Amino acid sequence: TALIPDNLDYKVDLASVLNKAERGFEAQQLLDQLLKENPEARNARILRELGKAWMSRDPVKSRTYLTDSLTLEAHPEAFILMAQLFMTRGRLEEAIRMFDTALSQFPDDAGVLSHYAALLSDLGRHDAAVGFYERLLKTAPSDSIILEKLGDTYEELNRAQNAVEAYQRAEKTHPEPEKLLMKLAQLQLHELHRLQDANPLFQVLY
Repeated sequence: TALIPDNLDYKVDLASVLNKAERGFEAQQLLDQLLKENPEARNARILRELGKAWMSRDPVKSRTYLTDSLTLEAHPEAFILMAQLFMTRGRLEEAIRMFDTALSQFPDDAGVLSHYAALLSDLGRHDAAVGFYERLLKTAPSDSIILEKLGDTYEELNRAQNAVEAYQRAEKTHPEPEKLLMKLAQLQLHELHRLQDANPLFQVLY
């Protein structure tokens, strides 16, 4: 087994990678050992990664780490993680308050805006979600994933033409263009009754 370099940043980076790979137990073990050997290394980022490491196994412990992390340093990701903890436990109003607090400190953070928009859309507050997606597009006007989510939200509002325009903007750079073409074709056919516009799209797909 290769030795892990005795470097604080390296170990925290590795824990972050393990968390992203859903290997929270390994991330937790790595960070616990780091803090056992270097208790003075305890900082907001390490606590944030420990919060992530515990999310799926012990939400209470995860929340404790995230709260401690936010006490040391306000960070958008910590607010998002706290909101997600509340969401998984059905405490949606608390999740909303967490996002509102995050936005008061990080009004242009893409992660906060996109996660908040998704929550609002899930709650049926589609008009508010549209506002957040449009704010995101001011700084990333060609982001195909955000454009797709905007189109989906317009569909929920029965604003078919707006949805078509969003999907058309997204289709050019989307990682799954066929998915966007199908959404466009179905909208053109079933919502806007434009058979002449839907047919070419179906021909591309089939």
